[in-house]
Amino acid sequence: MGGRAVLLPEGRLLPHVTDLGGCIASHRVTLDRAPIRWMYRSHPVWPGDSGWRFFAGDEDDDAMVDPDRFGIYAIDAIAALDPTIVPWLFQPIGATLERNDVAEGFVEAVAWRSAHPRR
Repeated sequence: MGGRAVLLPEGRLLPHVTDLGGCIASHRVTLDRAPIRWMYRSHPVWPGDSGWRFFAGDEDDDAMVDPDRFGIYAIDAIAALDPTIVPWLFQPIGATLERNDVAEGFVEAVAWRSAHPRR
């Protein structure tokens, strides 16, 4: 995964999410500062992985299979970039959410079938 630096807004780290572990986020979110429009929680794949994956929602097929277009980050770093995700971070594995501009927040993504359904 790409090794480019992500500068966080000063003073924006959120202490109540610092212990949630790591995640994977698209460079569209971290480098381009696109808002998170789609996120899901899978089973963790490394120690300390929260299972959360964050996307701008406009990544093309090539980007989705290119590990250099994603990075591993602490959850609090991603929450600092987009604090609207915080209320959803305690959802169980299998949660899949998309931003709904009408509802002004995230809603369950019903058109997407999770490989990790909720139990």
